[in-house]
Amino acid sequence: MRKKKIDLASIKSKYDEGVNIMQELQKEFEVDYNSPEIIEIAYDMQTGSYIENVNDAHILYFNECADIMAKHIGKATTMLDAGAGELTTTSGIVNSLKFEGQMYAFDISWSRLYIGQKYFKKKTNKNINVFIADLKNIPVLDNSIDVVYTNHALEPNRGFEDDILKQLCRIAKEKIILFEPYYEAGSEEIKKRMDSHNYVRDLEGAISRAGGKLEEIIKLENSVNSVNPTYAFIISPTSIVYSKNQENKYRCPVSGYELTKLDSCYYSYESLLAYPIIENIPVLKSDSAIIASKMD
Repeated sequence: MRKKKIDLASIKSKYDEGVNIMQELQKEFEVDYNSPEIIEIAYDMQTGSYIENVNDAHILYFNECADIMAKHIGKATTMLDAGAGELTTTSGIVNSLKFEGQMYAFDISWSRLYIGQKYFKKKTNKNINVFIADLKNIPVLDNSIDVVYTNHALEPNRGFEDDILKQLCRIAKEKIILFEPYYEAGSEEIKKRMDSHNYVRDLEGAISRAGGKLEEIIKLENSVNSVNPTYAFIISPTSIVYSKNQENKYRCPVSGYELTKLDSCYYSYESLLAYPIIENIPVLKSDSAIIASKMD
C-alpha cells in the first residue's frame, strides 16, 4: 500500500519536462531509496521509450547476451525474463537463441508489458506468458523454471539485492544469468553515477548469501551505455527441490500456495485469494489480492 496519495498527472508532467523521475518520487514518498512503488510509477511513465529507442547497438547487445546464454542453458525447456520491461531484450534474445521452449516474463509495470506483448508478437513467432510481479516476491513455484535471467532489472534496487537473489535462487532449477551493472568493477565515475541512481552493488555477496554459486563474471563488449557497462553473472542455484506440478508455474505471493487459472482470475483455494487478469495479463502482486472465499 502506498504511504500517500500521489498526483500521477503531475508526476507525468515533470517526467515529460525531463525531470529525474525516480529522484522526484523519492521526494514525494519521503525516502532515500527506490521502493517498489517508485520503480513501478517511474517505469510506467517511461512506457514506450525502450521500444522507440531500439537500434543497431541494441541488436548487437541482444546477440551477445544470447551468445553467452547459449553456452550455459543446456537443454532448457522453460525460461523466464525477470523484470522484462517492454520485452525488447526478451524478443532479441529469444530470436537469436532460437529458443523453442516455453517463455515467461514479468515486470512490475502493467503498461510496459501491455505494449511489450505487441512488440514481442511483431518481432517473434513465439508465444510468451507474461504477468505482473515484484522482483522481491516472485509468484513462481520453487525450482520450476530451468533458466532465469535479468537485464538491468536489479539495477535500481539498491538495498534489496539479498531479497531479490533469494527469490531468483528459489525459482530457478538449472541456471541464473544476470545481465547487470557491476559496481565493484566500475571506475570512480561509474561508481559515483551508480551511487546517485541508487543502483545495485555487492551482487557477488548477495549471490553467496542467497545460496547461489557464482561460476563466472563476463564483461560484455557491446554494452549500450558506456557509462553503465553490462556484466553477465553466471549462477547455479545450489539447493534444488523440484515442484510437484511442473505444468503450473504460479503461486500465491501472499501464502505461497499454488494458483489455479479460472476464467477471470488466478485463484488460491488454500488462501482464498484471487488475482485479476487485465487484458490477458495476470496481476500477481500481493497488494492486488482480493479476498474471494465464495469463488467456485
